[in-house]
Amino acid sequence: MHLSNHALGLISVHAQEAVRPWVMALWHSPPGQVLLYGSLSTHAVIALLILFRRRHYYMPAWEAIQILLGLTIPYLLLVHIINTRGTRILTGIDIDYTYEIANLWVDPWTRFRQIALVLFGVGTFRRRFTFPATSY
Repeated sequence: MHLSNHALGLISVHAQEAVRPWVMALWHSPPGQVLLYGSLSTHAVIALLILFRRRHYYMPAWEAIQILLGLTIPYLLLVHIINTRGTRILTGIDIDYTYEIANLWVDPWTRFRQIALVLFGVGTFRRRFTFPATSY
């Protein structure tokens, strides 16, 4: 739901803004909060379990990078939540997509973090569908 609203940006920012109240109603509801913060903690727990269940820490560089990027997801989610929800709570300013898009293009570190997240997604897809499942 969240990413589908972002996909509306391919049509226009006005399309995103038209759907945003419905999306925000979902994410600000108690079940939405459970999903949001549950995904944050689930990513952290899964990444740490993968790391701790290994018999040894000798691994190919691509796997180490994939685990490292997997551990950055909770950080990326926290930064996103603080930048959007924290601003709304502390200042009362309702963050719209125009503000968010401007923020993404102005701050190069934000762009780097998003590129890292995309690379993690591509790496996960590559690992999952190219290499057979192995036990370490």
